[in-house]
Amino acid sequence: MLKGPSAAAIYGQRANAGVVIITTKRGQSGESRVSFSQDVGFNSALNLIGVAEWNEQKIDAYTSVLGGDAAAEKAAYNAARSSGRIYDYEEILYGNRGLINQTSLSVSGGSGRTSFYLSGTHRTEDGIIQNTGFDRSSLRLNVDHRLSNTFRLSSRSSYTFTDNERGFTGNQNGTGGSIGYALAYTPTYAQLYPDAQGNYPNNPYFSDNMLSIVDNAVNEQKVQRLIQGIQVRADVYQTDNTSVSLSLDGGIDYLTFESMVWMPTYLQNQRSSSNPGDVVHTLEDNFNANFQATASINTSINLGEQSISSATQFGFSRFDQLQNRSVVRGQGMVAGQTGLARGTIQSVISQSIVDVVDLSWFGQQEFNWSDKVIATFGGRYDRSSLNAAQDTYYFYPKASLAVNLLNFEGLSSDLFSQIKPRVAYGETGGLPNFGATFRSLSGGNIGGFLATYASTRSIDPNLKPERARELEFGLDVALLDNRVSLEATYYKKEVEDLILDEQVPISSGISVIATNAADLENTGVELALNMIPVQKKNFGWNTTLLYWSNSSEITRLGIGGFSTGGFGTSLGNYLIQEGFSPSTIVGLPAVSDPSLYTIYGDAQPDFEMSWSNDFTIYRNVELSFLWHWKKGGDNINLSYLLTDAGGTSPDWNEPVEGSPFLKGADRLINGGSGAYIEDASYVKLREVGLFYTLPQSLTGTVVRQVKVGVSANNVLLFSDYRSYDPETSVFGTQAINNSVEVTPFPTSRQVVFNVNIDF
Repeated sequence: MLKGPSAAAIYGQRANAGVVIITTKRGQSGESRVSFSQDVGFNSALNLIGVAEWNEQKIDAYTSVLGGDAAAEKAAYNAARSSGRIYDYEEILYGNRGLINQTSLSVSGGSGRTSFYLSGTHRTEDGIIQNTGFDRSSLRLNVDHRLSNTFRLSSRSSYTFTDNERGFTGNQNGTGGSIGYALAYTPTYAQLYPDAQGNYPNNPYFSDNMLSIVDNAVNEQKVQRLIQGIQVRADVYQTDNTSVSLSLDGGIDYLTFESMVWMPTYLQNQRSSSNPGDVVHTLEDNFNANFQATASINTSINLGEQSISSATQFGFSRFDQLQNRSVVRGQGMVAGQTGLARGTIQSVISQSIVDVVDLSWFGQQEFNWSDKVIATFGGRYDRSSLNAAQDTYYFYPKASLAVNLLNFEGLSSDLFSQIKPRVAYGETGGLPNFGATFRSLSGGNIGGFLATYASTRSIDPNLKPERARELEFGLDVALLDNRVSLEATYYKKEVEDLILDEQVPISSGISVIATNAADLENTGVELALNMIPVQKKNFGWNTTLLYWSNSSEITRLGIGGFSTGGFGTSLGNYLIQEGFSPSTIVGLPAVSDPSLYTIYGDAQPDFEMSWSNDFTIYRNVELSFLWHWKKGGDNINLSYLLTDAGGTSPDWNEPVEGSPFLKGADRLINGGSGAYIEDASYVKLREVGLFYTLPQSLTGTVVRQVKVGVSANNVLLFSDYRSYDPETSVFGTQAINNSVEVTPFPTSRQVVFNVNIDF
């Protein structure tokens, strides 16, 4: 990832959230090399939260608060207990071990003017829930060819096919059938297994029998992706001190997405429907194309023991995006059929076509004075069809300065090998969502005639793109022959002209106006400490400690404050109000002070840290591990709300001092919104690896290297958070909504054994 505002600013309006550059392996001329890798392993649930026990006293306590026939429930409980049919359904659903298998083969080499790298990988991963899993096949080909002393040609090609059986967790999945929801309401004495003929009974405690959902419902996604990039580079001029090159880069990224969610007619939630049998098909095509032409001029001037080098770059780029997405539904399906034509009712849930064109001109100049002072400045002009003023170019400047103090005469040090203060400034843009900056027309009927209606959505005629201005100060220090190094950075990022919808009186004929309504300020600190405590012939130790923190504040809000996200203020959502962080979590009761609602927490953590270690023992053994600590940051844990309502929370049965209710009932009755907003701090052992490289004397002359080992991900979790993983979210990675949880797919621990052979 490109760090710092100056590095990101060269990408202009598409760099507001940072820039990630992905590089792939390249072949080298010479003897061909073959590499084979085989992984075999398993996964299992990282953390199961458990369920409360049931007995007659618990049934009385539960039904007295939440209703139900206590006598009937006691009879069902006693019958199940006497026949030995008390089930831990959480363990049954999430306690499986899935097999992991991955095979990779690569060939690289070349001769003369051409080099290549070809690789293929197939991975199969079973989920911790039955009938879930992940299959992926990928193929990559990288070719570099020198056409002449002047021209070079590079090609990067990749194809990936993914088949993902997602299962049914989360927030009911749109068509019902969430096994997490059903699990929350189902006591351990419920009888849900099928009879001898394979017929599943109804779940009397919820609208779904989750065992039947797992065995019979389908939630499948298939994705194909083709990426092709080509670069032509020309070294048009070359002397001892000056070089001029031109490069043309182009590429396409084509992705097709197809999914099907199918609820057969015989499922419990379908039998109660007037049109049983439900299927939803989603089909999406994404075609992205990019083109970039760049000229580079590098010069150097020798001044005796000093030198000044200059690197100039300027060019043009174009980006095109075309997305076509359709979601269609069939209900009242013929048993066993999934095609829409077999349904009694066919409907289009949504259809969208997104067409985006971005054009950019950019330039950058760098000066380097004998590696003592390095200065860079540049800028980028961007226009986009997503902006309200589609033909207007917006300028995003950048600049940076770094000084290597120890390279100046008289400032060298035996202790320090680097002391480099640095400063950087850059501006980037934030593109609005498609459709946010223009009014649309929709079809209708007036008096039996076709007509078009203007949208009730409008825009501010002076609407501008969002803009981020970031200033960064840093210091890089290295000492003891670079065995200890420290990078310290402080940044201040101001995001201006955030585009929000302003509510207007309905009498105006429109409902909302998109306007530049808000400004946001982020400040943060990033620290990186790397050390090599031991560096001997038979033992080496490299350790890195990272620390980062960020605080946010809405510094201007030109519209009235409001809450957003989540599932409403009664359950907890987020406050958008001047003077507050946009990740502030609020809920009922409402208050009269500027916060509008009671403040219960903030989704943003106080800080985060990671600690990685790499050990080398006798040159053949490699041991590594990575810890991650997140301090603070709150989640809205609606999973616990559901288990409280179902009586299944692990601590439901515990007494509460001063309350006539047990803990689960007390939270529901007396806890309010804040009962399910909780600290999501954690410590995780994310990765562990142990590998052994066989001595050359054992591998012979044909095999260059054999490495065997074992690795694990999500190894340990230490947290007081009352669910499977404090990092899960029902809304994915949305900027504000990413700390709401509703019965997620539990995080899995993976352990993999590996052998890698290089020929």
